[in-house]
Amino acid sequence: MEQELGEEAAEAAMKVAARKLYEWAELESQLFIRPACREPFVSQGSFQLLSDGGKVGWHPEFLDRLKHLLEKAS
Repeated sequence: MEQELGEEAAEAAMKVAARKLYEWAELESQLFIRPACREPFVSQGSFQLLSDGGKVGWHPEFLDRLKHLLEKAS
């Protein structure tokens, strides 16, 4: 997503791309860990674990924004 948007993307474009990525992960992704394990919650949970670990995110600037909010709160 970041490569497609580039560094100068507007906020509106980032939101559209984030929504598109989230919808793909929730509704369209067909990633199964085993042939007999085809429940959507497994791949959705895997994406959530990657997100929790900071390896993927739904918005290109999520980590920067979160850091900023946490600094303001302390």
